[in-house]
Amino acid sequence: MAAKPKRPAARQKDPKRALLAAATRLFAQRGYSGVSVRDIALAAKVNHGLVHRHFGSKEGLLRAVMQDQADALARAAGQGIARGAAHGSLTEAVFAATLQRDAYWRILARQLLDGADPRSLQSDFPTLRRVIEHRVQGGQKREQAALDVVVLAAAGLGFLVFEPFLRAAAGFEKQPRAALPRAFARRLGALSER
Repeated sequence: MAAKPKRPAARQKDPKRALLAAATRLFAQRGYSGVSVRDIALAAKVNHGLVHRHFGSKEGLLRAVMQDQADALARAAGQGIARGAAHGSLTEAVFAATLQRDAYWRILARQLLDGADPRSLQSDFPTLRRVIEHRVQGGQKREQAALDVVVLAAAGLGFLVFEPFLRAAAGFEKQPRAALPRAFARRLGALSER
């Protein structure tokens, strides 16, 4: 009896989305340089040639991942702005959305520490742009609004990257895991109202 021929693997319904999801997960876990195009394709269950077809290169895929993540964060900011959120609650909402998108800030931190130009990672910075514009529309001068948003973003991203260190250094190890980020978000929101 002859062996049956192997069936081709099932095709992804949306290989581009599968590649974005796999790359996001792998870049966050292992860093850009620790992941190959073949690793991404294998995780996405697609042919590695599709990376080049859809994104042009691994670098193009990285930019697509970062823009996809940045756009998702911007939608969260946009929802807060549309609700007419005060600066404090908007800051808390953006921090919470960033906390939930840990792949974004992990990839961003790794790439910046490796010397990447931020404009090579994203063509636009929609979240910060929207929050700055919200402050300007509220009467703040553009330069002051931008500086306030930079300070808040630096505090938020710094917390996310250094949370284990900050938790240990400040003696918060015994607090429930989610308590410190919640308390930080409230404090950051309160500071943004000043």
